[in-house]
Amino acid sequence: MTLCIAAKCSYQDENAIIMSSDWRIEDDASGSQTALKQGCLAPGWWFMYAGIQARAVELVISIKDYLKDHPLGPGAISLTIRESLRKHREKMADELIHSQIARSYQWLLEEGHSVLPSDYCSQLIRYVADIRLEAQLIVCGFCDNDPVIFLIDETRGAPIAGPIENFAAIGSGSLIALSVLHQREHQSTVPFRRALYHVYEAKRLGEAAPGVGKQTTVTVLLVGGKVGRPNESASFFVQQCYDRYAPKDLEGKEDWEASPESLISVSPGPAIPQETKHGRRSRKTSRV
Repeated sequence: MTLCIAAKCSYQDENAIIMSSDWRIEDDASGSQTALKQGCLAPGWWFMYAGIQARAVELVISIKDYLKDHPLGPGAISLTIRESLRKHREKMADELIHSQIARSYQWLLEEGHSVLPSDYCSQLIRYVADIRLEAQLIVCGFCDNDPVIFLIDETRGAPIAGPIENFAAIGSGSLIALSVLHQREHQSTVPFRRALYHVYEAKRLGEAAPGVGKQTTVTVLLVGGKVGRPNESASFFVQQCYDRYAPKDLEGKEDWEASPESLISVSPGPAIPQETKHGRRSRKTSRV
C-alpha cells in the first residue's frame, strides 16, 4: 500500500532522475504516515520500496550487503542486481526450510529424499517454488552519466527484474501513476520543470488508490552523485500547474442537464424473428 515513482528527465542539459514516494504504512488494524520509503543503496545509487515493509527492508539489506563486494558498474548492472536477488531467494528458502525441519535448503536437496517421506520432501520443495519477494523495489542511479531505473516487481504477471526506459512506479497507486505518465507522454528528454510536474500530477492522482498517503518525499538525483530537494518555490510551481492542467470537477450543469436527444440519432430496432408453425424462425431473404 504505497506509491513510489521514478522518472528520468533533463536538468540543465544533463541527465537527472526524479524520485517520489509517500509515507503511508498500514497493517491489518491501523496505519500512519511514518515510513520513509527511499534511501541510499550504495554510493551513487538509491532505492524506493513498496509491499510488505519487513520483506522490503530484508531485500534492501541483502542487496546492500551484496553490493559491498560487487559494486554496480558499466555492463554489469543487471547481472549484479539479479545475482543479489538470487542470493536473497536462497536465504529466504533456507529460512523457510529451517522453520519446517531445522535444516538448510541445500540439505533438503542433497539428503532430504533419503531421510524424509517422499511426499513431504516434494511438498517442501513446492513451498520453496512458491516463495515470493512480497516487496517491490526501484533502484536509481547513473552509469557513465546515463540515468538508470531498475525495476524489481513480481506483482504483474511474470516477474520483472530489469532496466526501465523512461519511468517506473510501484505500489497500490502505481497503475494510476503509470497511466498519467503515459498520458503525458513522459520521456527521458523532458525538461526538469515539466518532468517535476508530471511526477507531481501522477502522485496526486495516484492518491485515489487505497493505501496511498498524501505526505510525500521528492529526491532529485543528478550526475556526479549530487542530490537535490525541491524547495518552496517548486511546491508553489507544481501546485499552480496542477490547478491549471490537472483533471477538474465537472461543474457545468447546463452541459449535463440539457436534453440528450440532440446527441444521438435514433433508428427503429431490428425486426423480431417470427415463429412458424413448425417452431422454426422464419427468414427473410433479400435480392440484390
